[in-house]
Amino acid sequence: MKEKVYQARALYQSIVNQIYQHRSGLYAIEEARYMALMLMEHYLHQQRTDILLDRQLQMDNHQEKKLEVAVKRICNDEPIQYVIGETFFYGRSLYVSPAVLIPRRETEELVDLIIKENKTPALNILDIGTGSGCIAVTLCKEMDTPKVHALDVSQEALAVAKANAQRYQANVQWLFEDILNLSFSQENFDIIVSNPPYVKKSEAAEMKKNVLSYEPYEALFVSDEDPLLFYRQIAQLCTMSDMLKKGGKVYLEINEAHGAEVVKLFKEQGFHDVRLRKDMQQKDRFVSAKLTF
Repeated sequence: MKEKVYQARALYQSIVNQIYQHRSGLYAIEEARYMALMLMEHYLHQQRTDILLDRQLQMDNHQEKKLEVAVKRICNDEPIQYVIGETFFYGRSLYVSPAVLIPRRETEELVDLIIKENKTPALNILDIGTGSGCIAVTLCKEMDTPKVHALDVSQEALAVAKANAQRYQANVQWLFEDILNLSFSQENFDIIVSNPPYVKKSEAAEMKKNVLSYEPYEALFVSDEDPLLFYRQIAQLCTMSDMLKKGGKVYLEINEAHGAEVVKLFKEQGFHDVRLRKDMQQKDRFVSAKLTF
């Protein structure tokens, strides 16, 4: 297969220009540069130093075509994480597909909070709405010998999560379940964590096209009429079905507009030490609570 020779810096700048010129309303120049670097690393195994030193690189027709298609997909607003099939979360590269949400930095903060506040070994943990498995896999690898269960209503999402667990030899028990119509009888978890759908449908107009057009709708949105649906279900399951043991903790990612309401809900369900926590951008993003009765 015939190969072409390119200068790394010129190819990199060409990719940056294509992304920025086509999508300047969506991506800043810094983002275009970052995505160009990611594409060159993924498809050509070129590092930042190769570009800085302007090294020569060889690319066959197959590689050239794959890179061209990838750039076009990005110019059509598709998130780069779906284009290359990977993203980074808590120091690990994880598989992603359009069947799962792309893990956010805020969720890394939630995971970090759980790890720092729970040093006891062999804790029994449930991740509700696991998606890519980013929370479950990370807790399994970072905590002291936990027993981790994770559930999702999507078989396609569970396939991605299982692949990530296999990639890092994370021993997670996967459950194909709908939290709104739960059938499994596992009880007495020490920790329940969830990043459920919490974006109201009315907020869709404020979101970028690359999120709305590609990320799974059912994992993002909840109705305006009942924005606390999943939080109420989790609270009731914890208290009415003994899913969470006495002294157990709940950690939740939330819509910043409903922090006070989520806190009130869990207090009314009998939880104590209910805390509204901010993310690194000082937005109300997490609620934690403890079941002490």
